[in-house]
Amino acid sequence: MWLLLALLVLAAARPWARAESHWCYQTQVEPSNFTCLGPDKWGSSCQKDNQSPINIATAKAQVDPKLGDFQFSGYDTKQKWAIQNNGHSVMVLLEDKATISGGGLAARYRAKQLHLHWSNVLDMGSEHSFDGERFAMEMHIVHEKESGTSKNKNQDHKDDIAVLAFMVEAGCKKNNNFQPLVEALTYIPRPNMNTMMNQSFSISDLLPKKESLKHYFRYLGSLTTPDCDEKVVWTVFQEPIQLHENQVHRAQPRVQPLPPSSPEIIPLGVGLAIWDSTSPPGGANTSPSCSLVIVRIEIVILGAPVMAQWVKNLTNTYEDVGLIPGLAQWVKDQALLRAAV
Repeated sequence: MWLLLALLVLAAARPWARAESHWCYQTQVEPSNFTCLGPDKWGSSCQKDNQSPINIATAKAQVDPKLGDFQFSGYDTKQKWAIQNNGHSVMVLLEDKATISGGGLAARYRAKQLHLHWSNVLDMGSEHSFDGERFAMEMHIVHEKESGTSKNKNQDHKDDIAVLAFMVEAGCKKNNNFQPLVEALTYIPRPNMNTMMNQSFSISDLLPKKESLKHYFRYLGSLTTPDCDEKVVWTVFQEPIQLHENQVHRAQPRVQPLPPSSPEIIPLGVGLAIWDSTSPPGGANTSPSCSLVIVRIEIVILGAPVMAQWVKNLTNTYEDVGLIPGLAQWVKDQALLRAAV
């Protein structure tokens, strides 16, 4: 009898053992998806002292004259890149064809990939924040340390990876340099899809003007996804990339939306430094190229609240962002009555 009971227990447990658990974001956690491990189950490695992302308190950052300007190599090379949807983000494979050095880095680093972070909410998509302010998206260019180039005698692996982070701000001017990447998203709407881009572009085409690359924040932190290894030297640039809100919006329904890895604002990390070669620190320049007002309204449908959002630009017209089909005009009419914009 006991043997039969044991066999039944093992048989019942076997399907669960075959189901491979994987990490996911909080908005992907559902009772029916028992293999999805949300942030509260990412493990102790994601709860250490020097975790990323952080909220950058700009007034507390100190100028470090040892940081200096970056040297970029291969960033101007134009080609048609491979892009893939890995289920958590979209990733452009950079194939080690570009390097960075300088900027206070102790080695030369080779570019591996760049990827994007965003959210369903237009101004809550970035992982890092400036003085509590988030942005529409955040772009990371991920580099690995090139063997034999390190000046770090300690070899403690805290700077094995160098990430250049750029905030992306939604405005009302189209960024033509970003358009090839935006259009490529239409070809990889589901996880594990990949394609080659139709148009050539360089990494530099995606970045703000060269002069603005002199202004950045620096700290030692971690990967923002499991296992959250604390081996990343972060460079968070002060000047955001400007995209039209439609370009940001186009990314949202095409690929699985990626909320920030941590909904809380993480306290300022120890060792945060700023490099600004032309002006003193005192806050990020986040002035958009044109004025936008983000309008939100909560609708209750069959007892369930639904948050809708859109933007109002200088021409006093509205453009939909993430609205449920058929409700757009009704929501706009309600907002005109209830929102002072």
